[in-house]
Amino acid sequence: MRVLRLPVLAVLAAAALVAGTAGTALASPVSGSPARSCVVQLQPDSSARQSTACFDSLAAAVRHATADTVHIPPGSNTLTQTQLDGGNRSTTAKRSSRIIGIEYVDTDFRGASKVYNVNAAPCNAGGSYRDGDLSDDPFNDEISSARSYEGCTSTHYQHSGFGGWKRSCGCSSMGWMNDRTSSIRWS
Repeated sequence: MRVLRLPVLAVLAAAALVAGTAGTALASPVSGSPARSCVVQLQPDSSARQSTACFDSLAAAVRHATADTVHIPPGSNTLTQTQLDGGNRSTTAKRSSRIIGIEYVDTDFRGASKVYNVNAAPCNAGGSYRDGDLSDDPFNDEISSARSYEGCTSTHYQHSGFGGWKRSCGCSSMGWMNDRTSSIRWS
């Protein structure tokens, strides 16, 4: 008797299709579907990522990363320091969750993005942060533009562990470092 077996890939594809039909709210993390913007929380002076949450828009990611104190227009793919500062003034409590950088897969601050936030001192108050190994991350060798906030300067490195070529850049194009970032440091 012959037993017919479905290839594992077909089963996984069917499961992904079923999982992808579930709706999600704008401000909820998107699971089971490609993320448009992820928030990564970093620890001071450590390459350890505390948590990662993904959303279907930069606006939702910014709201999450700032504990709902900063709102940007839906569909917007940019954030300014002035918008962050406005969020700081709009709440009576001092904002503890701060965005220090946003990385984009396309030039001119477009495409999928990764928002880095911290719950500690910003760079302009002596904070220093790093993501030392993007090798297992979809953003490894995919970053084409970046912005820094809260007085931080971001330095992008060619290799994990802050090795190889480097470029300090909060810029609309990474130039010769385009799609070559494997670790980042903010100071």
